[in-house]
Amino acid sequence: MILLAMGFLTACGPGQQPAETEERVETPVTEEPAEPEVMPVHEVARNAMEAIRDGDADRLKKHVSRTLSYYIDEEYVQGQARHVADWDGTINEIRFKRDTRTGLPLAVVHYADAADGKLKVKYLDWLNGQWYALGGTWAFRELSRDEFYSYEEELSAVL
Repeated sequence: MILLAMGFLTACGPGQQPAETEERVETPVTEEPAEPEVMPVHEVARNAMEAIRDGDADRLKKHVSRTLSYYIDEEYVQGQARHVADWDGTINEIRFKRDTRTGLPLAVVHYADAADGKLKVKYLDWLNGQWYALGGTWAFRELSRDEFYSYEEELSAVL
């Protein structure tokens, strides 16, 4: 850099400005890295339930939080598979609520009807602007229609 500056001074002479050239070189502007796209809640639910149904622990790990992924193994997936064994791949409806224990927004995904008139649902967490399939005992439940329809239709209502 010092040599370049010295060359500039030498080429122009003391007190002189360099001659204007016709050609200007534009410096490309680098863009900010794009935020990762948020996978829609129905896709996260479908992908997670398909991974469970197919017995694929590695694929399920892609749809749970990093911390929870350490606890996902083939045995866990096999234990959860009973919830989606007869699932036809349909996502019927999604409602939203706030978890009373954690305060986190939850998606409640109705994916099938139970034999007793209740609805089979899968829960998902909204963490750091992304949807994650919830694990543990709260992952799948059966709810009455009244309870399910008491939840919000829009995520914005619980944020």
